[in-house]
Amino acid sequence: MKNLKGRVIFLLLSACTTHAAAQLLTSSPSVDAIGMGGVAASLPSDNAMAPMANPAQVGLFSLNGILSVGTYVSPTSYSNWWGNQSVATSSAVAGMDLTGYMNTPFRVSIGLGYSRTGENSTGYPYFKSYDQANDVSFGIGFNYFVNVGLGFGLNWISSSYQNQPLQNQESNATTYSYGGIVQIPVAEILQGEKKEGAIDNPTVQSIANLAVAYNVRDMGSIPDNSTLFSRQGDLGINFEIGVESSFNGQPWKLLSVTLAREADESLTRADSVFYTLNRGDSVYNYFEAYTSAIRHMSPFNNLIVGTYGTNVGVRSGLQIQAAEFLYLRFGKGAGSFVGNYTTFGFGIRLRGLMRLLCLVSNDSNPKGFLMSLLTDHVDLQFDYSKMTSWNGAPAFNELNMVVKP
Repeated sequence: MKNLKGRVIFLLLSACTTHAAAQLLTSSPSVDAIGMGGVAASLPSDNAMAPMANPAQVGLFSLNGILSVGTYVSPTSYSNWWGNQSVATSSAVAGMDLTGYMNTPFRVSIGLGYSRTGENSTGYPYFKSYDQANDVSFGIGFNYFVNVGLGFGLNWISSSYQNQPLQNQESNATTYSYGGIVQIPVAEILQGEKKEGAIDNPTVQSIANLAVAYNVRDMGSIPDNSTLFSRQGDLGINFEIGVESSFNGQPWKLLSVTLAREADESLTRADSVFYTLNRGDSVYNYFEAYTSAIRHMSPFNNLIVGTYGTNVGVRSGLQIQAAEFLYLRFGKGAGSFVGNYTTFGFGIRLRGLMRLLCLVSNDSNPKGFLMSLLTDHVDLQFDYSKMTSWNGAPAFNELNMVVKP
């Protein structure tokens, strides 16, 4: 089976199967998520590529963001014993706060995202393929004690597959995805909501955030002659703990640690048809059938204990960040559906760096337009991640720009 919708990294991890090049990542190609083991559907992120893993990311982003644009710095190329692959991805997400236009007791926002992914594969002796996906995501966000993001995505996928001379297979499909994320500010709820004075008069205080998400991808009708796509269900949880202060009237996380885990399940099942041959013998014809919801996941066993198996794969990730400037990430994946690998990554944020420079120069309230822009509203982000499996260690680089109110 082959699954594009932007989830290209599984191609690099699945050489343990006989059709490695025909399996594209069941996670997002966002490089920050790759560094955390591929945990992407459930980890709140302002990365423009995050909605590829879960369209609910669009709704969550729209609560606090105006625009996010991201791209691979250069197409990621990878070679192993089987052949060569090259992947290029670019994305954009826009959000709008509707609270000022609606008379509701809670905040409401909407968002729109677009992503485009292309992937080339060549193998031996006569294999080559090209895949392309265009993904449009719609999201809505709510804030009332907790942050809620809901999203729906449409995916237009085209594939060209040649496994020997003069034999080509082309497929086109339109699928859809949907999901939701709930982010709970545990510390704020336990301590009471932040007072306005805490922003005006910076103090160091503890933070603790819990997020839970559910998502299904690539639902819909698949061409009968195609084995290029697959359905997937995701269930994830992550917990962030740390300390924060404020800078120029805005929250500023000084130090935080995030633990994340996500369970992935292929939404297929074995089925059979009983029929009689011409000579009177009766046989069963076995095949894979699609399902519409997860059937094998256990929130406790898969997400808390980390158990994986033939039906459910598990991704785990750790992130340590300092001053919203430097991010270190570690992760791993396990299970037959996910593959076995480890990951490492880091990220650098310009906004955090500018705030640190202002702090060193004793200027906690920059007045200039450019400084105010770079410390409060615009952030340039660079992320690097590397995955290591038994057959290689591909590296990924991404540049992202985020604009906030």
